[in-house]
Amino acid sequence: MSPSPFEHGLALAWSDGALSRRGAQLLELLQTRFGLNDGSRADIEEIWQESLVNLNRRSFGDGDENLSSWLEALKDTGDLEKGAKDLGRTSLEIGLSRSIWSEAYSFAKGLDLGDAFAAGAWMEESAEAVNTWPEALDPLALIIGKGLSELVTRQRGNLEFSIGTPVIILPESDSKTPPLAWLPGLLPMKDGCAWGWSDDRLLEGNSPEGDLLISTSVLQAWVRRLITQRIERGDTPLPGLPSDSTLMTSSTSVKHGEKGLNLEIIVDLGEKGLVKPWAGIEVADGSIKIRPAPSGLAASWISLHDGLAELLVNSIETLPRQLLTAVNSELSPSATRLEDGWVVIDLS
Repeated sequence: MSPSPFEHGLALAWSDGALSRRGAQLLELLQTRFGLNDGSRADIEEIWQESLVNLNRRSFGDGDENLSSWLEALKDTGDLEKGAKDLGRTSLEIGLSRSIWSEAYSFAKGLDLGDAFAAGAWMEESAEAVNTWPEALDPLALIIGKGLSELVTRQRGNLEFSIGTPVIILPESDSKTPPLAWLPGLLPMKDGCAWGWSDDRLLEGNSPEGDLLISTSVLQAWVRRLITQRIERGDTPLPGLPSDSTLMTSSTSVKHGEKGLNLEIIVDLGEKGLVKPWAGIEVADGSIKIRPAPSGLAASWISLHDGLAELLVNSIETLPRQLLTAVNSELSPSATRLEDGWVVIDLS
């Protein structure tokens, strides 16, 4: 079966290993948007579910944010038609194989853009070869640009670069480094596949050897991002958090401890004042283990402790996958270790 837009929506909704209630509602909207009947949707989902056998739940369905953004981008139909024509023209310039052309046309047709895509390729109607396109057409561009990293990397305006030291590094990757809109404050480095902070802050330590290197400062920013996303969606940011309390997200701190990482954050309990709960994880032999809560804690505080620990584990598991997706890599994380201020991910 050729790739379909609804299959792409499923991938977004399940991108962190779980499907939230909001994600399920958005999939209903997507089905209506594409005019899929229940039978066609069931056929797509049946094939998709086979790929979920080894996909572990890592969070509360944070992938719905990605799906929501894509649905919003699909509303700009005028830009989409022109973008499809231009990508059709680009496909002609590249010289696609018959199989890749079939995949691309099938996907465009699923978006009701098949005619525009074909017109750009064969009739060349008001179309030109491009390296920019509407964000909603990224999946179509990826099909066209298989094996062509210069096409996959979108160039939007004048790209800014970090002039500091790298804080995310893929040493052996030949991919071009795209901007990361989902991690504000990071900019691509000019050389190699790496990102640095826009304010040129220093690293925690010298970069070690490894397949994917992530500075602890980046992991801390990602934890804050996950908390903010949950709050914006109206979800409970942490299990066990008292209903009348407020998380002070900017106080989130991730630090290296003995053989592990510690996460702490200030919680405002109103009239009861401020507290700073914490939790830790151990990283050994390539795997991650939650440290148990200290003995003597009340049940409510144990729940909050475990919620913090699960958030930290979720952050370490999801961030590498987000980065690999950003550079269109087919590799997957296989093991994790800590070294001198860095999280080091082995890929396979």
